[in-house]
Amino acid sequence: MNLWRMNIKTASKKGIDSFMFCLERGILGFGWPLKDVNGKKIKDIEEYEKLGKIQYKSKGLSTAINAFKKIEIDDLVWTRHQGIYYLCRVEGKWRYESDNANYDADVVNVIPVKFIKVGTVENVPGKVVNAFRARSTIQKIHGYKKNNTYVNPALILSMKIYNEKSKTEYYEVPELDKNDILESLLPEDVEEIVSLYLQYEKNYLLYSSSNKIDTQKYEFVMVSRDGTHLAYAQVKTGNVLLDGREFEHLLEGDNKIYLFTSSENYKNINNDNIKIISKNDLINFLYNNLKIMPNRIRMWL
Repeated sequence: MNLWRMNIKTASKKGIDSFMFCLERGILGFGWPLKDVNGKKIKDIEEYEKLGKIQYKSKGLSTAINAFKKIEIDDLVWTRHQGIYYLCRVEGKWRYESDNANYDADVVNVIPVKFIKVGTVENVPGKVVNAFRARSTIQKIHGYKKNNTYVNPALILSMKIYNEKSKTEYYEVPELDKNDILESLLPEDVEEIVSLYLQYEKNYLLYSSSNKIDTQKYEFVMVSRDGTHLAYAQVKTGNVLLDGREFEHLLEGDNKIYLFTSSENYKNINNDNIKIISKNDLINFLYNNLKIMPNRIRMWL
């Protein structure tokens, strides 16, 4: 099975909320309605695709259609409305709805789903939240290969959330390897873990105002307890490379740089004052110190 995220933002008529239209009918969908079909029933998605591409020269339409072709029953789809996230279980295949109400809501390409209300962003896996940054109507939320096995932590957590919120055991949820947990957290949560790690394990104090400064080179600034030097931390999630040369200008006096990327991809670490936080050390710290972690982190463990 697969995991998806979908934006319900259609060109509906004034006064019609396309999300509420979908919620009330138990569907997810998008627009690009066909013109002048004279009441003809569209037999399958391939026929719609052929006719739709004649009327619309839109990459967005092609992307949405390709996704709806691949979606299977029991796949999970995240969507959101006014800051509230919903998790939908797919209950059927694509169909074309040509009723006036569907045209007015601009929701004609639909799949039947069961909606589950999840809540605000802190209740949602980080990778899912990040997926909504893209503007496309729908996209797959991918996992990755690990030791020749495909793993998708966001899917595992979504299955768990669906079972908990629906009060069922609909999905048989595999165990989430603790080494994959960082891929499921919000970037801000990983920054929080790094901050606690440096305070607890390396004996630094955090300048709380520094994490509000908008800079691409570090997330926050800390000071040694004896006041002899500062420490700058850069934290990245996903498949990001960190280059030590980009931080050397911060190394005045005995200042330190602490780098962490969940990809474990670093280069040009040629200065003793540029320190790498190992992924294994950070994960062990997380699991060994759950009591001091914020609830939004502990809830996934």
